[in-house]
Amino acid sequence: MLVVYLSVVVIVDVQFMTKNPAKRLGCVQSHGGERAILVHAFFSNKIDWNALEEKRLQPPFRPKIVRYLFVFWYLR
Repeated sequence: MLVVYLSVVVIVDVQFMTKNPAKRLGCVQSHGGERAILVHAFFSNKIDWNALEEKRLQPPFRPKIVRYLFVFWYLR
C-alpha cells in the first residue's frame, strides 16, 4: 500500500511541476482545467474543497512564527 501511495505522490508532483503549462495538471482545458486537480485520485476523497474555500478547515499543524515579516503577505 505504501508503494502505491508513494507512486501516486510522485506522479502528482511531476504533473504539478511540468515546465510546459500546456501539459501541467490544472492548466489543460481539455482535461478539465482547474477541476482536474479537484477530481485527481490523490485529492478527491481527502479534501473537502468547499470547507477549504470557506476557510473552515483546521491546518494539520501551525508553524511557530519567528518574525512577523515572514507572514506579512499572507495576512491580507
